[in-house]
Amino acid sequence: MKRRLALSVLFVFVLTTAAFTLASCDFGKDEAVDLSGDKIEIVFLKSQYEYTGSPLYPGFQIVDGYDVLEEYNFGEHNDDIIVTYDANMYVGTATVTVTAVNGGKYTGRVIGQFQIVQQTKKVNAGDFQTLKKYLDGGGYANVVLTADVTVPEGQSLTVEKGVVVDAFGYALVNNGNLENKGEIVYNEYGTGNLLENNGTLTNKGKILLYVSTEDREALVNDGKLLNTGEIYLNGKDGNRLAARNYGNFGNEGIVTFNKYVDFYNYGAFSNGGDVKNSSENKFYTDSDIVGNTINYISRRYPLTEFEISLSEYTRKYDGTAHKPAIYFVKEGYKVDYGDYEAVYENNVEVGTATITVYPTEDSDAFYGDPVVLHFEIVP
Repeated sequence: MKRRLALSVLFVFVLTTAAFTLASCDFGKDEAVDLSGDKIEIVFLKSQYEYTGSPLYPGFQIVDGYDVLEEYNFGEHNDDIIVTYDANMYVGTATVTVTAVNGGKYTGRVIGQFQIVQQTKKVNAGDFQTLKKYLDGGGYANVVLTADVTVPEGQSLTVEKGVVVDAFGYALVNNGNLENKGEIVYNEYGTGNLLENNGTLTNKGKILLYVSTEDREALVNDGKLLNTGEIYLNGKDGNRLAARNYGNFGNEGIVTFNKYVDFYNYGAFSNGGDVKNSSENKFYTDSDIVGNTINYISRRYPLTEFEISLSEYTRKYDGTAHKPAIYFVKEGYKVDYGDYEAVYENNVEVGTATITVYPTEDSDAFYGDPVVLHFEIVP
């Protein structure tokens, strides 16, 4: 009797020990999380970071829906992941790749992106010294004029490569020496002269005037203007852009009077480069144009002559119809034309969506055959 009881106790002990051993073996061995899962993404504190001239290494979280899997700050060691940054110094899109370490609690990898943007520096009325500080030798900066700023007589200012002056309708007046190697951009309505030269202006970069000036001069030259780069003028329907030359205008580069532009030449205009003028613009001169003849351009182009792209080529499925914006670029310039029709197909469900772009019948910009674009809708 006692022997039978002892065997029963031994049997129960063996079963209990085996169960404990199996449980011990499974403890801590949860299945590894796949970082390439649909709901897993990298989230940064900000979506945009200002260019500094040095590589940027922002910290981030790896999230699975609403759950935070990891928090990472640059320089920290983590046994489960390897973090690499790419294209993280210059203006544009930077990439962070998180790759699982073999044998750790993750598998696969996840990729995130953040934007590096130009610094924005504001210059107030008449503050030439601040303007000079930002532009002379400057790097990626977006300099915004909040009012008229003048380069004084006897002073020099150089707009270096990679710098944009966004004037928002205010004037940059040169009474001294102004040299542009970067970009000077005017893209808002103005009420006075926008780029006024009474000294010596040398353009080796780009000057882009996308404005309507209410019958004032977008570009007025009363001194010496030498262009070896690109000058591009484009007005708005119903409020034309005016440009006037009273001094010496020498072109060895490209000047384009694209649309709704009135150009008046009362001084000396020599063309050793390429001047393009729409036949529907007003081009008036009371003196001979010395050098090359002016090429007249049509306002209408076949769609196939444009670089046509989308604001996004990948969209996440959310049950709604996706309609990414369409951009038109010609000869390096973004064209803000709206006289086209876009037909979207298969743009709700996961898969490849199609956009067919047609010129409208009364289009001032386009003609010819339609262009087909594609983008992906992902789970």
